[in-house]
Amino acid sequence: MQRVPESASTAQRISAVASPPRRRSGRTSTMEIQARSGPKGSTAAVAARQSGWPSSRVRTWPWRRKTRQSSAVWFQPAVAESATARGRSSSVSGRGGMAPRLPPAGRGVNLDGMVRADLAARMPRMLLIGCGAFGRVHAAALARLGVTALGYDPSQAARAALPGLRFADTLEDGLAACDAAIVATPPETHRAIAEAVLRAGCGLFLEKPATVTAAESVELEAIARETGCIAQVGLYFRFHPKAQALHAMVRAGDFGRLHHLSARMSGLKRARADSGALLNDAVHFADLLPWMAGEAPARVFATLSDPLGRGREDLALIQLLFPSGATGFIEAGCVLPGEHDDAVVPGAETRKLLAIAGRDALAELDFAAERLALRRGRHEPAPGGAWLPAHAPREMVDAPGLDPVGVVTAQLAAFLEAVRSRVPQGPGLREGGVAPLAILDAARRSAQEGRVVTIGEG
Repeated sequence: MQRVPESASTAQRISAVASPPRRRSGRTSTMEIQARSGPKGSTAAVAARQSGWPSSRVRTWPWRRKTRQSSAVWFQPAVAESATARGRSSSVSGRGGMAPRLPPAGRGVNLDGMVRADLAARMPRMLLIGCGAFGRVHAAALARLGVTALGYDPSQAARAALPGLRFADTLEDGLAACDAAIVATPPETHRAIAEAVLRAGCGLFLEKPATVTAAESVELEAIARETGCIAQVGLYFRFHPKAQALHAMVRAGDFGRLHHLSARMSGLKRARADSGALLNDAVHFADLLPWMAGEAPARVFATLSDPLGRGREDLALIQLLFPSGATGFIEAGCVLPGEHDDAVVPGAETRKLLAIAGRDALAELDFAAERLALRRGRHEPAPGGAWLPAHAPREMVDAPGLDPVGVVTAQLAAFLEAVRSRVPQGPGLREGGVAPLAILDAARRSAQEGRVVTIGEG
């Protein structure tokens, strides 16, 4: 990357970051992953092999960066490209070259009301790894923040869908030119690519699911701690203003003692090539329900089915029991009727619902309709032994709505501030990776063995 003095102008700094790196011949259709060398070889190579990529497609070579002896790994995608790598046509619009003064996560982000400052002098240089459907949402969010970023994706179709974004020819070059990276690639690649980002000394924003299993997230957490890098998991619904308003009411005691939380993340939509209902949909609420409840579930019972006969669970039904006695339920899948057009996937129908029931109140949050309804009250005893509901009329909670790009903008605003300030602003690899994936691991085991599974049991 071109070096510029501290006194350089904003335009000069942005130009230095966005200039295309030196082209490495013959590598444009490959995915490169950097990792620290060790006596047993590249840890990224091992992770890549374990993720299911053909071993014949994995190579390593030594290279030196910042006086540290390293090796890089690259592996070419299999013949059938993933949905993320294929990409869809999209456009990215944004505002000029100024960045907001960023608040801590959980307090909401009002971009229009923020004071903007010199981006190039204050904000980290960003690399977007993976430019498929949701990667392009990230690109739009970065543009909305006024952040000039580099991209990396081995798919020419994905590159063509973002004509306004400069691309690094290799992951090595992209990481060398940036301070932080967004990983929005297929789930089975997360473990290896995320390690490469951390080993390069870059901050890591890792889209959900953090990894395929909780054990892989434990490994990444240890690497983040070793390297001292900021790591944040992209858990979309935590940054939705209506979810934050509901969370605040629960924490304030408006619901009294909780007795049930349920979620539906289902509809009629594409079955992803790289994952099933657990990692694509259920993971959202495997995080959100414990976050709302203020505790992790203790036991799980799940039924997983493969209605399309393609070898993946495209319908998941998960029951949870929390230590407090509250119960939970998650429905996820791509083969059920939807109610609203999906805001991210064209042509898809979706339901994204969250319900919370407590002693003193009930709430329904419809993310697709941008509606949060509250019923205050409780059941009261009546003559004859019956208990009758004595709830006030439904009231609509005055919390702002936000489109997908706006929610991701809020997540990235928090992440950028965390990288800049060195203070975490969102869920890290323990809370956002290990915890929800432990629930999904237990769900798989429960479905396989047909029994209730205690989370964390050997």
